[in-house]
Amino acid sequence: MVIKTIRIKKKGGGTRLQRVEVLKSGKYKFVKNSPSKSKKNTKTIKKRKGNRMARNKKRRGKRAFTLPIAPIAGLAAGLAGPIAIAAAGNPPYGLQKAIANYTGVVLGGSDFKFQRFDYTQMQNGLLPLVIGGLVHKFVGGAPLNMNRMLASANVPIIRI
Repeated sequence: MVIKTIRIKKKGGGTRLQRVEVLKSGKYKFVKNSPSKSKKNTKTIKKRKGNRMARNKKRRGKRAFTLPIAPIAGLAAGLAGPIAIAAAGNPPYGLQKAIANYTGVVLGGSDFKFQRFDYTQMQNGLLPLVIGGLVHKFVGGAPLNMNRMLASANVPIIRI
């Protein structure tokens, strides 16, 4: 029984050493590598201090409740008139006005029947909402990162 060590290629690249027994036919039979016979790394390894999980974890603050000012302002611009009408004592007309501000569909009468489509009505509600959303996206987000600046300045609740 002859035992020798051969070098075997690994799938991802590189090689490893494997002990084999040479059979009479010349074929190899794998034998378990003993830890004492395998080649040990002679480099000194510096031990890192600290917990590995704590090192790898991204350090972020806890999530706090914030209000995005720009979209809320756009929503408030479209709902200011309908809320005032509803508070004055005519809730159905306030609801019709809110629907017209955001969809452009003008409803009439107490049975809410479709009268016409008026895209100029959407300038009162949908347009400010879209502008507020775009401001929130581009000013508060990636290009300018105003929200990150507000968070680092410890400004509570308010975001753009």
